[in-house]
Formats: sequence, C-alpha cells, structure tokens
Amino acid sequence: MTRTDLRNAGAEVVDEEVVIDGQFTSSQSPADLPAFCVAIVEQFAHAGRPVSGA
Repeated sequence: MTRTDLRNAGAEVVDEEVVIDGQFTSSQSPADLPAFCVAIVEQFAHAGRPVSGA
C-alpha cells in the first residue's frame, strides 16, 4: 500500500523508524529492522503489563 492508500483508509502516517500504537508495533521498511527488533523485544519483556495507549 502507498502512503496515500493508507491515509485514504483512515491511517495516520508518520515518518518514524518504529511506531507503537497500543499493542500494535510497525515500521516502514527493512532498513528499520534493527529498531523494530528492539521495540518488539521490549514489548515482549512487558507482556502482561498494561501498555500505554491500549
């Protein structure tokens, strides 16, 4: 999907390596994989605890 497609579908598109929205974690491209992996590990480390924004 393009950024335009995402916006048209109601998404808020931001220019960040990693975005955490509640329990959903996303990134933009394979170049962001190192930051994405760190974020995922942190999410798992806090599993079972309330997540901000959830």
